[in-house]
Amino acid sequence: MTEREEQNERLRKVVEALLTSEVPLPRVTILGRLSAALRPEGVAGIFGQQVRARRHAAHMTIAELARGIDVSPTTISNWETGKITAPAVSTQRRVLAYLAQRADAG
Repeated sequence: MTEREEQNERLRKVVEALLTSEVPLPRVTILGRLSAALRPEGVAGIFGQQVRARRHAAHMTIAELARGIDVSPTTISNWETGKITAPAVSTQRRVLAYLAQRADAG
């Protein structure tokens, strides 16, 4: 895959995530996320930031989230720090939906 194709794929993922967000986002947030996606670590970083923010809002530890979505705590930590690429969009939706459900219950 060429560098340009990789950049287009990162942008596609960010746009898809923004369009499927349950919370309306301010224009400055959208522009910031699109700008971040232009960097190689952009998509992973944005997903990780969302996971961390929503996990904190739900008052959950990394271990609790890992048990709830059946992944290792290391995976959660790596997502949050951008050390690994963001998972498939279906997994992102599942993780964020689980966190939203937990935040609503708490």
